[in-house]
Amino acid sequence: MRIGIDGSAMLKQPTGIGRYIKCLIESLARNAPEVELVVFTFSYKDTPPGDWFAEYPNVSVVHKRWPGRAVLWLWEHLRWPNVEAAIGSVDIFHSPNNNVAPQRAGKSVTTIHDLFFLEHPERTHKTGGQYYFRVLPRVIHKADHVIAVSEATAEGTRRAFSIPPERISVIHQGVEERFFRNPQPPTASRQLPTDEPYVLHIGTIEPRKGIDTLLSAMEHLWGERNFKGSLVALQGRGCP
Repeated sequence: MRIGIDGSAMLKQPTGIGRYIKCLIESLARNAPEVELVVFTFSYKDTPPGDWFAEYPNVSVVHKRWPGRAVLWLWEHLRWPNVEAAIGSVDIFHSPNNNVAPQRAGKSVTTIHDLFFLEHPERTHKTGGQYYFRVLPRVIHKADHVIAVSEATAEGTRRAFSIPPERISVIHQGVEERFFRNPQPPTASRQLPTDEPYVLHIGTIEPRKGIDTLLSAMEHLWGERNFKGSLVALQGRGCP
C-alpha cells in the first residue's frame, strides 16, 4: 500500500498541527513498516531538511518548490494540480489540516481540528481560516473519510456539512512518548513560579484557543470549589 500525506505544515516553525503530522508519520512508519509513506510538501521559500525521516526506510519526502498561495488559489478555483502530479498514484492521501487535496484516484482522508474559522472567519488568516471558510464546504464531501480530533468537532462537522456519521471517526490527538520519560530536574530558569498545585495551559494567544472559557472555569474553581492553586499559562504568538 502507498499512502501520501501533506506535510507542508511542518516546514515552518512547528505548531500543534505540524507536530501532529510529524508524530503521525513517525507512528505509521514504526507500526506499519510494510506501508510506503510519501510525505508531500510544497513551498517556494521553505524546504524540508535533507535528513527528514531518514531513520525510516519506508518513508520518502517529495518537495515541490511551488508558491504556497498560488497552489491554494489553483486548488480553490481549478482543483489542480492534483496529488498524482506531485507524487504519483497513491492508495490513500491524507490532508491533515482542514482541507481536501485534489485527487484523480485512490481514497482521500482529511482531519478537522476545529471549526473556529466557520464561526469567526474575520479573526483568521487569509491562507488559513479564511481559506478553509471558502473552500472546505465545497470539498469536504470529496473526502472518503473525515477524522475529527474530538467529539465536539465531529458533531460540529456533521451539523455544518451534513456529513453522515459513518463517514466521520473521532481520533483524539495523542501525547508524544518523550512526555512519559523521566523528566530532567528543573533548573532555576525552568522552575515554575509557584509551589502550589496549578492548572497548566500551553498554547498560542488566539481567540480560538478558548482562553475566555479557561478563565471562567478557573473562576469557578477558585470561587465555588475553593481551589487553592494557580493558573500557569505558557503562551506564544500564533495565527489561526
